Amino acid sequence: MNRLSASLIAVVALSVGGTTNAIAQSGAVNPAPDAGVHFRFVILADPQLGAQNNTAPVSKNAQETTALAASELNAMNPRPVFAFWAGDLVNVFEPRSVANFKRLTELFEMPNLLMHGNHDTVPPYDGYLELQKEISGVESPFYSFDVGSWHFVVTPCNLMGTTKAAVAAEEAMLKWLEADLEATKKKPTVFFNHLHFMPQGLTQTEWYMHPLELRKKMLDLMCRHGNVKYYFNGHVHNGIKTAEKVAWEYRGIKFFTVPTLIQPRPYGEEYPQFKTGIERGGYYLVVDVDDDTLTLRGRLAGSAEEYVFPASAFKPFREQEHPLWFQRLVDLSASDRLHNGDFQSGFAQWSLPNRYKRDENPFFLATTDAEGVRLAVETPAESIWANDEYQQVSQIVKIAPGESPVISGRYLLPSVPEAGGGYISALLMSDTEFKGLMMFRWSSTESQSDYLPRSFGYQVRGRQTSPLYFQDLAKTKKGMFLKLPDSPQVWHSFNFNLGRLYDKAHNDGAFARLGVTKMHFAVGVWNQNNLAGMRSEARFADLGLKSDGSDSLLDNAPVVVDESVFSCQFGQMVTEKNHKDSGKH
Repeated sequence: MNRLSASLIAVVALSVGGTTNAIAQSGAVNPAPDAGVHFRFVILADPQLGAQNNTAPVSKNAQETTALAASELNAMNPRPVFAFWAGDLVNVFEPRSVANFKRLTELFEMPNLLMHGNHDTVPPYDGYLELQKEISGVESPFYSFDVGSWHFVVTPCNLMGTTKAAVAAEEAMLKWLEADLEATKKKPTVFFNHLHFMPQGLTQTEWYMHPLELRKKMLDLMCRHGNVKYYFNGHVHNGIKTAEKVAWEYRGIKFFTVPTLIQPRPYGEEYPQFKTGIERGGYYLVVDVDDDTLTLRGRLAGSAEEYVFPASAFKPFREQEHPLWFQRLVDLSASDRLHNGDFQSGFAQWSLPNRYKRDENPFFLATTDAEGVRLAVETPAESIWANDEYQQVSQIVKIAPGESPVISGRYLLPSVPEAGGGYISALLMSDTEFKGLMMFRWSSTESQSDYLPRSFGYQVRGRQTSPLYFQDLAKTKKGMFLKLPDSPQVWHSFNFNLGRLYDKAHNDGAFARLGVTKMHFAVGVWNQNNLAGMRSEARFADLGLKSDGSDSLLDNAPVVVDESVFSCQFGQMVTEKNHKDSGKH
């Protein structure tokens, strides 16, 4: 392995809690001084290694495919001038796993450059920085370097703003990044970060990323001078076909999710020549640089095949089609009324979340017909990286001051879901604040669902929330959770006077005092996608919003409100398991 020595051009102290823990480095290393304008490098994402003696299939496969990739890259002509490790170097940052990662990097006959991933410690990045300095000679979690005519920027993650160390690291990183991009604004630039910046089509990828405000600040800096041409991330755990489908172009930058060394998430499809990677992993990306042009080549360790990603892979990202991606729910504008509640105009006026579309046997379904809208989620394959997935349609509608909105409609279940559920939800807001959530739901595995509440939480707060987000709302009486019947093959009718239900659960006049001015109205289903073969499906029809003062009825019977509305089980089993597992370390 070639070790790199630091060549410091500019320094900014990263101060955490009053102590200088690292040095922000521009021009930190010079991995290929003789590269010229034609060279090749490789990106290896998410090896997520365990200890060398770990015989669990996922860990064993990761070790074997990483070693195989090293052999292939060493024999390549031309050989990559450096190997870039795009985060999540180990699964758990502990000595045996770190030692195994170092052992495997020794197999690569080229300089190794590291990037911090969400598994690789939290600010102030103790341990990770020692590893990075030993392997690359770099002393900071954020740094840059040049090869040929290109500038490369490397930035860390786990900047959630929840600790003093994280706040200090974020401030220092943004200050350094602004200066670095300003100083190199005439150079074409590649930007590296472990976390994705654009939609990836799965529920988990809606919340498992940087806080919204940080994403926006970083994006504004990346776009300021027009020099950043490519953004590469790992984190998502995807194969080659998926990488093509989730590639985006936005504000002049091409955003690309690097195929993963570890077993992928359950996107459930791949090009035939790379299909063994679905179960085993072993993907990596070779990048050929020809002056100002990059050619991206997807490869699978153990295969002689490669896939050249076409320019057409980068589809334009349009904010109007994905309004929640760079905004919180409360920041979105509202319509004067609910539109197209019978879905006779298809999905006109309705918003849908970004969902991955397989070529065959789609596992997210949203269709309209004469009977309304049909929503479904079906598990394509069991995966260690999956949990619940949801599909919904929604609108944001204005609520007049003092008005008690009444939502109405019908729903039908073709069968009772074995591992999932469905909901009708009203997320209440003023012009500037979240005020409360009223969710009416059926469920058979509510306690296992944690991606759904975390997605709702991110949409409300703009940052990651607990798996118990819904439970926390219920405990503070900001969330109400009422049960719906799940008997199949029959249309269930509902008419919910939200103001009256809220007052019954709290006290007279409580709803009016909230100052609600708009409401996010949604219907949807969720399914446990860590259980193979499961499916959750429902139809919704004749959805309406009025303010006629009518009573709350469910299948023509009065709706009962008691203390149970301030109780739900979302995320419970996940949290209990994490607590139990944490006691093993």
